[in-house]
Amino acid sequence: MSINKAKLTETDIITKFNMPASDQLKARLSEVQTTQLHLTSVIVVQACNQ
Repeated sequence: MSINKAKLTETDIITKFNMPASDQLKARLSEVQTTQLHLTSVIVVQACNQ
């Protein structure tokens, strides 16, 4: 019984720390993708203007 309880507690701890980290990574990835698109757009505009 105590083994299952320990596993549940371990799982809860992992979930508690991984979910916010996952959300933060998703938000950061979105920011990075936006920056990448912006930089790509600027490079294409600069290339076309030369």
